[in-house]
Amino acid sequence: MEKLYRAYQNDHALLSEDLRRRREDEIVNKEKQVKELQRQRFGFGGELEKERTRLFQPIQDRIAKAIEAFAKAQGFDFIVDKGGEMAFLYANPALDKSNDIITRLGYKPNPALLQQNQ
Repeated sequence: MEKLYRAYQNDHALLSEDLRRRREDEIVNKEKQVKELQRQRFGFGGELEKERTRLFQPIQDRIAKAIEAFAKAQGFDFIVDKGGEMAFLYANPALDKSNDIITRLGYKPNPALLQQNQ
């Protein structure tokens, strides 16, 4: 793309209007191709994100299982990550009162959530 642009700048004065327009279109099309390639590789859901997930997900799963096992073994109901914003790394599902609130609001709780908390 850069070579096309430099060549166009060098030849600009010598080109006819039709050739200028064609070369400009070629440069614009090449820019579009480059942006699409960047999106595919580095954008949301792109190759980089997929590869990062592939590599890190097993590690994150292992850490989550270790935290859960530790919490259960020690009888903890919550484990909190103090770094940055407070986030729960583990919460005892028996303490989830979402369905109680849903019922209090007059709605029917999700049966899948009822089974989870028992």
